[in-house]
Amino acid sequence: MPASPAQQGVWLTDRLGLAREAFHMPVRISFDRIDTAAPGRAVAAVTRRHPALTARLVERDGQVWQEPAATRPELVQREAPADEADLERRPAEEVARPFALETGPLSRFTLYRRADGSAELLVTAHHSVFDGNSKDVLTRDLAAAYGSAPLPAPTEPATPAAPESDTVRRAAEWYGPRWATATEPVLPGAPRTPAAAGSGEAIAWRLDGAEADPLAAAAALGGTTVFEFLLAALHGLLRRYGGEAVPVSVPLSTRTPELRQDIGMFVDELSVHAPVADASQTFTEFAAAVRTPDGLAVDGPGLLALIGTEGVTHVQATPSGWRVMLTAGTGVDPLTTVTALAGGEALPLARALRARTARLFNVYGPTETTIWSTCAEIPAAPEQVRIGRPIADTQVYVVDEHLRPTPLGIPGELLIGGDGVARGYLGRPELTAERFVPNPFGPPGTRLYRTGDQAVRTPDGDLDFLGRIDDQVKIRGHPCG
Repeated sequence: MPASPAQQGVWLTDRLGLAREAFHMPVRISFDRIDTAAPGRAVAAVTRRHPALTARLVERDGQVWQEPAATRPELVQREAPADEADLERRPAEEVARPFALETGPLSRFTLYRRADGSAELLVTAHHSVFDGNSKDVLTRDLAAAYGSAPLPAPTEPATPAAPESDTVRRAAEWYGPRWATATEPVLPGAPRTPAAAGSGEAIAWRLDGAEADPLAAAAALGGTTVFEFLLAALHGLLRRYGGEAVPVSVPLSTRTPELRQDIGMFVDELSVHAPVADASQTFTEFAAAVRTPDGLAVDGPGLLALIGTEGVTHVQATPSGWRVMLTAGTGVDPLTTVTALAGGEALPLARALRARTARLFNVYGPTETTIWSTCAEIPAAPEQVRIGRPIADTQVYVVDEHLRPTPLGIPGELLIGGDGVARGYLGRPELTAERFVPNPFGPPGTRLYRTGDQAVRTPDGDLDFLGRIDDQVKIRGHPCG
């Protein structure tokens, strides 16, 4: 039968080598005392009951099909090593062993028998024919078959319904522009976006009673469910780190009541995109050098035409502004001779921007220290993007909550001193005293500005920006909270 859209997505991801063992789903069952004949009998019964476990995925004429593999999975029995550490290692190696989707079968059963009669049964199934709920179905049916209980007859697999053309059209109109402008996530401690999926990790986080009530109240005030409220908070956090338009995939079950007893891939993902940020004016320094018409700051083709016509050699913009130009199309590119300066937000698009410009500098600094305080030139094909070192007549310090310098490689708050530090906030003495503090490292009477940014000093002396300590969010380079 034709593979479902979700199966086709898994098949393509596997073919591209982007997931590997991340799609391998293990189930491990321990036996205090094993009946040596029963496991093989149970495996045979379960694979007859659930054809997905005996399937393969094959491509023909541009279509992916799920069909029975030439061989059925059988129970492999092995003697467990006496060393328990070695026993833990072997199942991990078995889980990581590749599947061949085009030949199948897409499940494996391995029994490790100990000398004392106990045993460990490891089942590894590929995600293309197996989902989270399938683990419960598998465990229940294995237990029943182990005890010689009869299993129901196999369910005739239903052919996935093709989506209506109007649904496809509307989905393309909705998701197309959003995926075109989607950005990679920028996360603390992750210098680059992973090129392939990892094995994943589940982190339990539970709110009960007094902690859950305020969250529910906040969600109700916003007219959302708690799930929607937390999803919006995640988007806000990703944007705060510098990922302006990071899509978040939410698991979506396609398992109907008729399929609740079946093993298969009855799950898909719904891509949720953050709302578009306020398109406020961005290019103040650029506009000071070349007078631009109203609205040109968000007109990518217009900006590129202006740069080429006026012979502009240096352009400064936030990453949001640069993205407007980078997505403006192809043709004669006036950016190839430009020295680019990007500042005001984290810089997730460095590789694409550096490939289009003659030179690229990542400049960092808050308004309170006269705009720029550190600078780093970005090389071609950068592997990481840092904020570099202080510019002339500027000092920077990474400190803990007691304003003591943190050790090398330990994050802390970034403080800035030097000639660029402002006097304070006009008419706001309390905020001035909070943010502009006496400089314990410099001459008497000098001050440092507490940026509220988290940074870490690297072994080579550069600074790595890790995000905000407080809740401030920047939209197109402007603080708004």
